[in-house]
Amino acid sequence: MVCLTSAVLVVPLYWSRGAADSPRRRLWPALAVCALLPLAALAIYAAVGAPHLAATAPAAVTEQLAAAHANGALEGQTTGGDLAAAVQRLKDKLARNPQDADGWRLLAQSYEFAGQPAEAAAARARAEQAAAGKKVEPMPAGMPALATPAATATVAGTNAALIQKAEEHRRKREFPQALAIFAELARKQAMTADLWADYADAAGAAQGKLTADSASYIQKALKLDPRHPKALWLLASYQTDQGDYQGALRSWQSLAAILPADSSDARIIAANIAEARQKLALPASGGELTALLRAGSVMPASTAPASKAPPSTTLLQGEIDLDRRWQAQVPAGTTLFIYAKEAGAAGPPLAVVRSTTGKWPLQFRLDDSNAMMPTRKLSGSTRVIVEARISRSGNATPQTGDLRAVSAVIDPRRAGKLRLVINEPIG
Repeated sequence: MVCLTSAVLVVPLYWSRGAADSPRRRLWPALAVCALLPLAALAIYAAVGAPHLAATAPAAVTEQLAAAHANGALEGQTTGGDLAAAVQRLKDKLARNPQDADGWRLLAQSYEFAGQPAEAAAARARAEQAAAGKKVEPMPAGMPALATPAATATVAGTNAALIQKAEEHRRKREFPQALAIFAELARKQAMTADLWADYADAAGAAQGKLTADSASYIQKALKLDPRHPKALWLLASYQTDQGDYQGALRSWQSLAAILPADSSDARIIAANIAEARQKLALPASGGELTALLRAGSVMPASTAPASKAPPSTTLLQGEIDLDRRWQAQVPAGTTLFIYAKEAGAAGPPLAVVRSTTGKWPLQFRLDDSNAMMPTRKLSGSTRVIVEARISRSGNATPQTGDLRAVSAVIDPRRAGKLRLVINEPIG
């Protein structure tokens, strides 16, 4: 490149003057450019280039690893396999013998070649400790594997396409297809905490409830990220379904600790915490009680209905239809929430039913058996609204693209049969 650049500059410079000029006058500027241009190129490369990369060329690293195999440094392992496999064997050796300074240096070079500077620095620090005769901590269990750039790019592209397909199937409620893709990603060890949580959600949706398989996927998600919101929510729901209210209480509390206090999900979680405490006959803590009161999820003790009150016969029932212009866009099996809310009040619904779409119109009924909180029931209010919402994502929180219908304010004790037509898109 320097030679070509010199030619581009020198030849016109040499012939730029007229024929009357002497060759000597034309020759010295050309010679000066030929001499100075390579020097300038070297100076620029020294300032902004990376000459040290020559020391970690792929061939050099591979040869060193091959030599380590040939010399028995990997304790009888074969010399076959690619660089990543060789490095994994080296890591296994270091796990057994963490005082091997040369092994740590070789591992550091391998990580540098793969573009993983943090792992290279950790290996190099251990090499220095071993060389100084200091005790070296064993190989960290979660130390990442070597990432070869070409393989990583190919695998990442393939996995990204699979993940997109899984999400499309899940959104369309084509759960068998989604589950097959999640299983393939799991075999490839390409799962993240998000994917494990989605896998658990899809497995539960396919069965109509969270199962033991779902629970195992949830645990895998939480192993990767103990603070994963969706995984914690699914775990708490599964524990509640299993009657493990102590476990559910811990999971809801963990989830509440990582969500904003003013979010709509936080209000629902506060209600779930109170329900778990009630099942365990535990009093609500001061902070949780305050959060519930602010959210309108419980009533103060002075106004709460007596626990021995006679059962209520308050009932809301009727049918829900979907506007014809939307019917082609809502496949059967899409999540449908139907709930009654106290008019003009914040907090979770008084009664809620989760169903799925099918043949229209759909019949529904809401009563005190559908209450989210034992102390906050449909029979305790005289002004409610009924809302039906089609959730394309299956999430209890309204999302852009959902469809809904909302009734006028009614008294549930005097209301007749209702009819709601879902025709309002959200967002």
